[in-house]
Amino acid sequence: MTRFAITAHLAEKAGFDGVEIHAAHGYLLSQFLSPLVKKRTNQWGESLRNRARLLLDIVRAIRIAVSPAFAVAVKLNSADFQRGGFDADDARQVIEMLERLGVDLVELSGGSYESPATTGRPTDNRAQAREAYFLGLAKDLVNTSPGPSCSPAASTAASPQSASSTTVWRSSAGEPPSPSPPTSPGAGGTTARPTARWNR
Repeated sequence: MTRFAITAHLAEKAGFDGVEIHAAHGYLLSQFLSPLVKKRTNQWGESLRNRARLLLDIVRAIRIAVSPAFAVAVKLNSADFQRGGFDADDARQVIEMLERLGVDLVELSGGSYESPATTGRPTDNRAQAREAYFLGLAKDLVNTSPGPSCSPAASTAASPQSASSTTVWRSSAGEPPSPSPPTSPGAGGTTARPTARWNR
């Protein structure tokens, strides 16, 4: 928890507007949330509140380490897509817990390496199912959860009311300026890129 808080503090000091805590896709925090993985019977397991304890404690630690204007987001699975795993009802409850801690944004994702949900290969081959990975879950969670949320751009493009904002990840990795084009010539013949800022 301390390392998360220190990293967030250093990010703010370096001039970043916010950080995102990755609690999806089967990584460590996602494993703590999953009833399939987290088999402990102590304060870290069994109930959803206990399984979410590490994530919530990390958020609290970060909030103490940064200023109120610094944005804190969480990437959260809308579901693990594994039988008996973290599901949409769990996600809804965790979002409510995060809202009470002042999290600014929850990015909805899903799946893990054991059960990938974003491979773009649905069984029925429909374009919307192929590209709008979490559209149905995003709509449901946005309608029933109090805080801001976002989903992958393809999901929101298919249905703009399904989230309060969108994320573009893999295309940005391949082409960092995407989706915004260059704005104006910069110093030394380079091109100035638009700066992404989180509006609070």
